[in-house]
Amino acid sequence: MTALLPFIPAVLGMSLLALSMPKHYHDQGGKQPSGVTPLAFRIAGWLLTVISLASAIAIQGRAIGPILWLGLLTVAAQVVALILTYRV
Repeated sequence: MTALLPFIPAVLGMSLLALSMPKHYHDQGGKQPSGVTPLAFRIAGWLLTVISLASAIAIQGRAIGPILWLGLLTVAAQVVALILTYRV
């Protein structure tokens, strides 16, 4: 259950990093992003991944925390990739 704490910001961060790319933004929103939007999404995405790393280290310690974070980040990226490829 404690692994969910770093997983949620990891998924949100990966989602924002994906949406900072014009192709994914266009696929989800139907229009091209404005000039500041990709930069804001990129900064927020990286900030959320750092928050995810910090929470993983706080939960498991400096030895195991980064390993947990890399595993959760991999799963989060796969979840975001599956969501982005889903067509209604």
